[in-house]
Amino acid sequence: MKWYRILFPLYLIILAAFPFLLTLSFPQQDIDHAETLLRSEIRRISDLYTRHYQSVEARIREEKEEIRSELEKRLSIGLAIVETYHELSRVRLLSTKEAQRRAREALRNIRYEDEGYFFADTVTYISLVNPPNPEQEGLDRENLTDITGTPYVKQMIDTAKARGESFQEYYFPHLSGGEPVKKWGYARLFEPWGWVLGTSEYMDTHERRWERLLEEARRALPLQSDTEGIRLALLSPDGEVEGVPILSSLSPEERRALIQEALTSPREVHGQLIAASPLPDGRTLVAVLPLTPTPADRLPLVLSVSLVLITLPFLRWRTGRREQRAHPASSTAAPPNANPSPPPFHSPSPRPRRNPHPLSPPPHRPPPLPLNPPPRLHTPSRNPRHPPPPLLRPYPPPSTSHPSPRSLSGNGKS
Repeated sequence: MKWYRILFPLYLIILAAFPFLLTLSFPQQDIDHAETLLRSEIRRISDLYTRHYQSVEARIREEKEEIRSELEKRLSIGLAIVETYHELSRVRLLSTKEAQRRAREALRNIRYEDEGYFFADTVTYISLVNPPNPEQEGLDRENLTDITGTPYVKQMIDTAKARGESFQEYYFPHLSGGEPVKKWGYARLFEPWGWVLGTSEYMDTHERRWERLLEEARRALPLQSDTEGIRLALLSPDGEVEGVPILSSLSPEERRALIQEALTSPREVHGQLIAASPLPDGRTLVAVLPLTPTPADRLPLVLSVSLVLITLPFLRWRTGRREQRAHPASSTAAPPNANPSPPPFHSPSPRPRRNPHPLSPPPHRPPPLPLNPPPRLHTPSRNPRHPPPPLLRPYPPPSTSHPSPRSLSGNGKS
């Protein structure tokens, strides 16, 4: 039985340690599950925001196209005026100089939407119509630049000469004064007179409205995940974090480098799993999931400890049983000066157990025998073929004295 004493405890130890050993594979499974969960959540939020932001951008592009179309319509009106005077000069109702003078005067007096006007230059960059700066009419504007240093007049005229029309973006102050603001200009070439006729639109009002729409779209980005435990943040191009603070111990350069790595695959940093996704507005969406064990992860460890606690009392109980069987005489030794023979009709006292364990089951003890068991009475049979035997009466005990003659003669009379 030595093999049993060795293998049985070893079996119980392995059985108790198996769930604990099983938990060693749980961290990798948890990381894989967390990566899948993090990827799906950040992809869902990124796609939702991208669709919303792109819809706003599409709306802005449509409005820009409408502005271009409106500029083309306005310029067609100015070209119609110039063509009318050109036709008058062609049929010799007006001289060419007079027709050009009247055309310039008509263009100079036209206004639309308060600050809308027409301007005209020759293909040699000489200003003909300039309502904001009439003192520049007749001057060469080839080297005229805006606040960014762009020679916008030269570029507009050169493009119109090469393609027949030109769209130009430059900076120019309002008619009421102030700082130069962005402006869109559209010009077309009028070949009979060698003019480049154009009109423009101030874009500061439109851009403020477009920026407000984009800002509302940025605010619409949900920085709260539907999945419990996932935190969301935004990383600006300069490395600043918007939303919940993440990776506070890292510098902006280290944080930016780490998030650039997380764009390809999630990264584990300081017990946190980090994933990132680029956004169409230039920012980066960052999702963080702490890798903390859940109660379900602790369940195998709890089962292991419980099994060990259950196994130890069983091992102690088995050890006590073996010791009791190996040394039965030590528990039944009679004390000195004791009666070697038990009293009659008394059952022997049960052998006390050695080192009983509190969790062991109580021993089985037979009920004690009675001191004077009653005689077994015969139950009379009710079968008529077998009548019950007559009741036997015990004879009186024999007398030691002899009977007197008087008692033998009857009543004492002779």
